[in-house]
Amino acid sequence: MSPKKGGAMAARELDQVGEAFDERQLAAEIEKLKGSYLECRTLGHAWKIQYMGPVTRSDMELASRARHHPWNPDGARILRCTRCRTERVDLCLVGYGRRAYGYRLVARYYRYADDYKVEGANNHREMLHEELFRRQSEKGTK
Repeated sequence: MSPKKGGAMAARELDQVGEAFDERQLAAEIEKLKGSYLECRTLGHAWKIQYMGPVTRSDMELASRARHHPWNPDGARILRCTRCRTERVDLCLVGYGRRAYGYRLVARYYRYADDYKVEGANNHREMLHEELFRRQSEKGTK
């Protein structure tokens, strides 16, 4: 956005996808992120298998998603991040194809902690990287 009369730059600008955002507000929200969340948002998750097997009724959300999926998946794989505890849930068809142990992924979704997501941060990943770098730099100087 161009400067207003008097030379003051507007705090609200347009991001890469043309949506208005307040950079200061987003920076403040990113600064509040837990360290493990920030690491995962910038470096990627460290997945560990929690469950692999049939879709069961014990996980009501998983069973509901499988039941309403057009391909009616019968298998599930649940991965949990060792840092931030986010879960990645893969719904699949087991025994798919010619092999007895075939596997076909038909759906994937994630389960995040309530305070994991920051509105607008995906469009401004460089701000996440800057915050992680700032924190790591501060650790090194103490």
